[in-house]
Amino acid sequence: MKEITLKSKIIENTWFHILILFVICYTFYFFQLGSQDLYYAEAREGKVVLEMNRTGNIILPLTNGTTIPSKPPFFHWIGLIVSKITGSVDEFSIRFPSAFFGTLGIIITYLLGKEIFNKRVGFLSAIFLATTITYVKLSRGARVDMTLSFFILLSLLFFLLGYKYEHRRKLFFILYFVSASFATMAKGPVGIVLPSIIVFIFLITKKELKIMALRKEVLIGILIFLIISSSWYILALLKGGEEFFQKQIMKENINRFSGGGEGGYGHEHPFYFLFPRVFNVMFPWSLFLPAVIYSFFLKNNREKLKENKFFIIWFLSVLIFFSISVSKRAEYLLPLIPAGTILIANLWDDPALWDKRKLLNWLMKIPVFLFTFLAIPSSLIIITSLVLYSFGITIPDMLHNFLKPRDFIQTSFYCSLFYKGFVLNIAVALLGILWAIYTIKLLKGNFLLKSLYSLMVFLLLITNIICIKYHPAIWGNIFVKDFAIEIKKSLNKEDKLYFYNLEKNGDLKHNIYHGLVFYTERHLKDLSDKDLSSIKNQNLPVYLIAENKYFNRLIKQGFKVAVMKESKLIDFQYKLFLVKLMGEKA
Repeated sequence: MKEITLKSKIIENTWFHILILFVICYTFYFFQLGSQDLYYAEAREGKVVLEMNRTGNIILPLTNGTTIPSKPPFFHWIGLIVSKITGSVDEFSIRFPSAFFGTLGIIITYLLGKEIFNKRVGFLSAIFLATTITYVKLSRGARVDMTLSFFILLSLLFFLLGYKYEHRRKLFFILYFVSASFATMAKGPVGIVLPSIIVFIFLITKKELKIMALRKEVLIGILIFLIISSSWYILALLKGGEEFFQKQIMKENINRFSGGGEGGYGHEHPFYFLFPRVFNVMFPWSLFLPAVIYSFFLKNNREKLKENKFFIIWFLSVLIFFSISVSKRAEYLLPLIPAGTILIANLWDDPALWDKRKLLNWLMKIPVFLFTFLAIPSSLIIITSLVLYSFGITIPDMLHNFLKPRDFIQTSFYCSLFYKGFVLNIAVALLGILWAIYTIKLLKGNFLLKSLYSLMVFLLLITNIICIKYHPAIWGNIFVKDFAIEIKKSLNKEDKLYFYNLEKNGDLKHNIYHGLVFYTERHLKDLSDKDLSSIKNQNLPVYLIAENKYFNRLIKQGFKVAVMKESKLIDFQYKLFLVKLMGEKA
């Protein structure tokens, strides 16, 4: 009996929960973090860290020698510190801030759920968040979004603690503003605007706005916020002047939100664009959102609605705020995922509620049914594909006549990764079948709660396999690092290297430009046809990075063109060449 009590105490221990979450986060976010090449958006942030490291300018480094960064520098400062410790500005040091803050976000979500509800809700919500596809992706990517999301999450935790514990309200409200200042330093004013909207609406609905109305601690917090966040903006404005103001204040914030300015925003979509994407962003746990929504409209369930009020306001505020914004991307919804997982976890923790309501019970069962009945045919397809492969029949060969050239190349690449993991894939397929059979038995026996936990464990295992085996392999083979390394080996530092007509291909620029600048560690100017005349007056040879379709144009302008290096297919569609212009033809 004592042994059972001891085991229960260990299992329910907060530090035990945190240890498990750290192990999960290490596996999902840190394992092989630096093994895959940077893709274009990551390389864009990497260029900033590289320039900081090269020049020592940590206030407003000019990427590629001319370009003001799009975001404030807090993310890049963390990357720079890690680079100094590891001795290299590389994939690991650039991605570390996202993995680090992603991990801390899981822990904060656990503490938030535990503090407001109980340990089970905290632990479940942290597990759900850790296995949400978008959260995994952004925790492993060098983007500023995870840093922003973490500090918004932290600021809301401090607000709730201050709201709950009046005797420590002064400390927690000050920490709320400190966290919001770091969120602002991560991605701009949205770092203070978004949590302030959530807090304001919550206090209005509770008729308790006086809690934060010109209190001493609130004024101190505002002052600290202004000192931390505005100090960098003032220094950057002094250094960058009008160009900085137009880019970071107007274009990246005001114009992106309001749509004002000529060409001042991107990713513009209609108001409703983000609503269906909530399900993509929170997948797979978004399948439980219909049950959560339905539970709020049940009779005699007002108490449940009250205890979830803050998280409902949080979730809807983020969704509506970015829906109002002209510029919209699914990744912008990252700050609402913790609120969503806490709402789902709180429903999971109340089986008495959904046991008594038939429709709610079915809404809880549907996601389990869906994954169960997908697991069996998917597993059989995997096994059949591997058996055919053992006889020399591959998926790309069977689909060759139905695919476009680029799609065929892409399918062949992914299938090659799939076939390399022959034994692992057989094991996963058998695991899927066994899990489905076990879960069906649980559902037949009306053990819904056990089937839900069975689903959670299964998704943990699948996410683990994807992060360890497939994610690094996929991202590590389709970008520009190898080509950039060949360029560095072929040229001396004093050799002149340019892009040629890169601006004419938007996709090419976005997918390749940032990566080549980062990996070649050069300032690379893009030359147009008009610029070629200036090249003729320089000391040749000059080196260009160009697509082969432009070779004839170079020859027509009187240059001798020699191909030095050829890239592999980049992004499954582009092939680049390093060419040498040796002089005018006779």
